[in-house]
Amino acid sequence: MSSDLRKCDLRWMIFRLALVLIVSILLVSPCMSENRVELRLPTDCCVDTLRPGTIYKLEYWIENDVKLGSMSLGFEVYSPDGAEWTWQEQIEGYGPDGKNSGLKLVEVAPGSRMDPSEVAWESDLQVIETDLDGISPDSFLFSAQADTAGLEPGSLEHMMSMYFTVEGGYGEAQTICFDSVFIPPDGDWLFTDAMSDPLIPDFGGTQCWPVKYYAGPPLTHDCPDETLTTNHCEPISYDVAFDHLEGDPMTIVETGNTGYGWVSIDDDGDGSASVTYHPMGYDNYSTVEVTVEGQTPFGCVGCCTASIAVTNNYPVLEVGNDASAFYGHIFVNTGILASDLDPCDDLTVGIAYGPGSIDPETGIYIWTPEIGDVGLNIVEVYATDGYSEARAAFTVEVVACGRCISGDANFDGDVNVGDAVVLINFVFKGASYPHVPDLADANGDCSLNVGDAVYLINYVFKGGDPPQMGCIIWE
Repeated sequence: MSSDLRKCDLRWMIFRLALVLIVSILLVSPCMSENRVELRLPTDCCVDTLRPGTIYKLEYWIENDVKLGSMSLGFEVYSPDGAEWTWQEQIEGYGPDGKNSGLKLVEVAPGSRMDPSEVAWESDLQVIETDLDGISPDSFLFSAQADTAGLEPGSLEHMMSMYFTVEGGYGEAQTICFDSVFIPPDGDWLFTDAMSDPLIPDFGGTQCWPVKYYAGPPLTHDCPDETLTTNHCEPISYDVAFDHLEGDPMTIVETGNTGYGWVSIDDDGDGSASVTYHPMGYDNYSTVEVTVEGQTPFGCVGCCTASIAVTNNYPVLEVGNDASAFYGHIFVNTGILASDLDPCDDLTVGIAYGPGSIDPETGIYIWTPEIGDVGLNIVEVYATDGYSEARAAFTVEVVACGRCISGDANFDGDVNVGDAVVLINFVFKGASYPHVPDLADANGDCSLNVGDAVYLINYVFKGGDPPQMGCIIWE
C-alpha cells in the first residue's frame, strides 16, 4: 500500500472519529440543555437588609426544556454569626408526606406549571426537613415523582415558596445565608426526564443577607394607602415616614417612577419627607406609581409606592346659534368661545368640517358664501388642548339674492310695518333673531337695535330713505 493511500486512510479514520464524537455530544445534549433552578428572595422593596419581625418569602424558580419525570432539589439555611429565624406554616402547604402533612412549609405558586402539583406529580410533592429548628443550619430536600404525567417544559418560572421571619434581638448586624449548592445527602440537584435519564440543572451559588437588629416593634412606615388624584397641570405632594434606629442617619430617595413627570423630595433627615410628583401631559388618563425608599448606612429600611391618577379636563366649546346669510356678503360669527379649566393647556380652535375659517388670533369665524352655497350649510368647529378635543356645530342658511330685500326683517319678500314689528319684538321682548340679520339692519350700522325699527317706520310711513344692506357681525 502506498504512502499516499495510508495517509488518506488515516485522514478518513480521524474524520470518522470526529463525527462519532459530535454525534455523542448531540445525544447527551439534554444534560447541557436549558434546565435551571434559582433560589430567590424577592427584592421588589429594598430587601438588602433583613429586619426582625418582617415575614420574607423565599422563592424557588424552575426552568426545564423537557418534560420531567422526577426532581430532587434542596438547600441549606445557615448563619455564620448566630442569627435566628422562624419558618411560617402555610394553610395549604406541603410537608414530609405531601400536602397538608407535618410542617406544611412549602406553597406551590398559584397559576404555575406545578399548580396543582398532583397533576404533574402523581407521587405527591414532598418536603424532607433536617434539623428544622431555626438555629443554624436548617436543611431541606424537595422530592417529586411522576408516574405518567410529569412537569411540562417551560421557561424560568416561580414554582414554590417558603416563608420565614427573622427573630428579634439586640447587638451588631448578623447574616443569614441560603446555600443552593448543599443538598442532602449527596450534594447534587437532579432532574430526570420521562425516560428516567438524569439531567443536572444549572443553579446559583450561596446568597447572604445582613440582618439589622434593633430594640422596638417591627419597622413600619407611613405611605398613602389610597390612589391620589391630580390634574396634569398641578403637582401633587404627600408625606412619607419610615421608622428606623435612633441615631441612624437616613436619606429618602426616589427608586421608581412609571410616569413621564419628575419627582422632588423635601427630606427633613429624620425619616420623614414630603414627596411631590410633577406630572406632564403625557401622564393624562393614566395611574403613575412613584416609589421612594428610606436608606441608612445599614441598608434600606422600607419603601413606599404611591399611586397617582392623572386627569385632564376636556375643553368647553360654544359656537352660538344657527344663522342665515346671503351669498356674496361676508358672514362673521364672533360667538365661538373655547375654554379649558386646566391652566397650563393651550387651546387650538379650527374648522373640522364645513366652509369658512377661524382667525387664530381673534377666534372669529369668517365666510363669504358664493352662489353654489345657497341652502343649508353645516359648520363643525373643534377645540383641542393637545390631549382631548371638543366639537360643536352651527348652521348657516345661505339665501339667494332674489329674495334679498334690504329692510325685509321678517323675510316675507316685502318691506312694511311688519318688519318694524319684528325688530321691536326682538329688541324689547326677546323674540327670535331675524331670519337674515343683514336684511334687518336697515340703517346699516352693523347692529340690530331700535334704530332699525325707527328707520323702517320713517321709510314706510314718512317716505324716508330706503333701507340699506346691513353688515351684521353675528354673535
